[in-house]
Amino acid sequence: MNKHYGNLEGPIKRFFAKIGKWVDIEPSGSRGPDIKSTDGTVVGEIKHATELARDLPSKFWRDWNNPNAKFGGKNAGETLVEKERLGMSAERISAEARGFVAVILGQLKHGYVLEAGLDSGWLVIEDVVRWMVPLKETLSYIGNSHRGFASDIEVDEYGVGYVNIRFV
Repeated sequence: MNKHYGNLEGPIKRFFAKIGKWVDIEPSGSRGPDIKSTDGTVVGEIKHATELARDLPSKFWRDWNNPNAKFGGKNAGETLVEKERLGMSAERISAEARGFVAVILGQLKHGYVLEAGLDSGWLVIEDVVRWMVPLKETLSYIGNSHRGFASDIEVDEYGVGYVNIRFV
């Protein structure tokens, strides 16, 4: 187990065990989903509160819309705005919400969910209450601009949020 998410490993594994899924944390290191079930039916991304405070307002969105960048789920020469046909509508939401758009549609959907041949994935957020306003803004924005998009949020006793996102 990589110590990067060591403080969240227990709560995450307990949450997924309650819904009948046995998961590994960072099974591929930094080169794949942070969460993957042993049966291959669950993939997910974990975000630490410190990572969100540092990167949510600008880095995630900037990286996914840099045509020269190439990383998991993103090829050089393309941007998330083009890939998801977002147009200028994303400019109307907050910077933090745009960061969550990049995490959900870029990293989770294109990086992990579609690669695994699934139609849903999980975003796990430490100290989710701190991020609830931009998260709900993001889920509403994506729901209004993408057919078949659905999401549910659960919060555990540790303040960890589990967002089940379906891209149908």
